[in-house]
Amino acid sequence: MKPYRNKKIGEYLRGGSVACCITGQVYAIVNHHLIGNGYSGMGTKAPDYLQCALTHELHSELHNRGHKAFEIKYGHTQKSMVAQTMAKLHADGVIDLNQIDIDEKTMNWLTEEMELLAYEK
Repeated sequence: MKPYRNKKIGEYLRGGSVACCITGQVYAIVNHHLIGNGYSGMGTKAPDYLQCALTHELHSELHNRGHKAFEIKYGHTQKSMVAQTMAKLHADGVIDLNQIDIDEKTMNWLTEEMELLAYEK
């Protein structure tokens, strides 16, 4: 089965409407696909619904330092950043997470992370 792809997600992330999950800035944003956690390997990339918004500098740092060291340094897991980003895209009508869940059978952790975000507000 091919991974879920949706170019609108990356375009919207880079378009200035979504803030970096770490700094909150909305310029120089790149889309980062979740790595590790069973979603990466040689020549593979996580599905497009598993992306988060990071500044170019932080994205480079994550890849250069490694995702575990990055998560420790900034106190945010990639999973929590993905949930934050996908919640924003869902709220803005870019994606329908309910439909993606039905079509792609998304993991329970994504729902759990989004519930934690709602609880923290």
